[in-house]
Amino acid sequence: MVHSGNNEGIRSSRLTVSGLTAKLKDLLETEFGDVEVEGEISNFTAHRSGHWYFTLKDKGAELQAVMFKYSNKRAVMPSEGDRVVVFGRLVIYAPRGRYQIVCDKIEQAGAGDLWKKYQELKKKLEEEGLFEQDRKRPLPRIPETIALVTSKDAAALQDMLRVLHEKKPSVRIILRPAAVQGLGAGSDIAQGIVELNAVEGVEVIVVGRGGGSIEDLWAFNEEVVARAIAASRVPVVSAVGHESDVMISDLVADLRAPTPTAAMEWILPDKEDISDQMEESAVRMKTVLEERISSLRKDLSMAGYRLKDPKTRLAENRLILDGLFRRLEKGCAADIRTGSQTFIALKDRLLAVSPANELSIARGKLETKRQILMSLGPGLVEKARQKYMALNGRLAVLSPISVLERGYAIVFDKAGKIVKEASELEPDQPIHIMVHRGALRARVESVEAEGS
Repeated sequence: MVHSGNNEGIRSSRLTVSGLTAKLKDLLETEFGDVEVEGEISNFTAHRSGHWYFTLKDKGAELQAVMFKYSNKRAVMPSEGDRVVVFGRLVIYAPRGRYQIVCDKIEQAGAGDLWKKYQELKKKLEEEGLFEQDRKRPLPRIPETIALVTSKDAAALQDMLRVLHEKKPSVRIILRPAAVQGLGAGSDIAQGIVELNAVEGVEVIVVGRGGGSIEDLWAFNEEVVARAIAASRVPVVSAVGHESDVMISDLVADLRAPTPTAAMEWILPDKEDISDQMEESAVRMKTVLEERISSLRKDLSMAGYRLKDPKTRLAENRLILDGLFRRLEKGCAADIRTGSQTFIALKDRLLAVSPANELSIARGKLETKRQILMSLGPGLVEKARQKYMALNGRLAVLSPISVLERGYAIVFDKAGKIVKEASELEPDQPIHIMVHRGALRARVESVEAEGS
């Protein structure tokens, strides 16, 4: 309900939340349609579904954005803080009543920003040493297999193939088509380099394209391409744009060619150069072989002088062998005698310390001690018995039981302690009296201590 300035305002038609949202949705989507919006990436999320969710913002406002999987397939994933331009359409998400932009395309915004990114990446990679000359590898002199990473529809590809055909028609060409412009081009180029490294026989990889604006050539300034070139086991030639265009890929590559055509000119020598090189190699090979043959002939001649008549050499060897045999025979006989003497001595020493002898002696000693023990045994037993009887008699005399048999008694106080003196007791105190056969309980009538 909406009221005018006074309390009696005019009542408007009533809407539900869903109805109002539907009207706004129709109005927004009809009024604006497709839009192009520039802003800074914030809160970027690459969902596991493949969709991208992020916020576009500037100093004054924020706009929610989504780029679905089917749209971002060939796009370069942006980073937090990137300034981009998105192309899409505005929609209202009815369940939450908020509007957002559904992006069909995304690009980096502004050449100035690109130049800043170029300088920052260049400084970073330079500090890592990726531009150092000593890490660059020489190209093969006459490669048999050359791989190309470029667009299959580019004029630059036809120029490169023409030069290759003119210089060396037999060269094997492997083309890995790649996007060389727009979002996703850098990742495609990098993946192409990785794939070609796995192909057997590839001797050199050329990445490149023809000229264009900085935006057109930007894929060759992306870090993913630089990292792929640096990690390549195969030498890489970067041939991008014109001579005045210097890309990050040019600085990292093993060789920078000013144009794709120049790359092919440099990789393959002219037919005349190849012919000259082959002739020069043939001359060098002939010279080396002649010198080697001459040296071997000299060695053979010297060996002939040193070579004796085989019969003479055989007789000498027989004499040497006879002498060695006699020495061996004498040496063996002496060793046998020495060994025999040593064996006899060891045998005697072993018998002297034989366990059997020791055991026999021990048995004799044991038998002697047994006989002595047997002869002394009865006497010792009798003597021990008599000593026992004497001690037992003495013990019986001293035993309290024997004393009680003679008519004496033992008195205990109420605590069970033997009473030795009358003064230890008091009148009317209970006592316990032990006699020979039995015990008595009594009570003290009076105490008459000695000397009282």
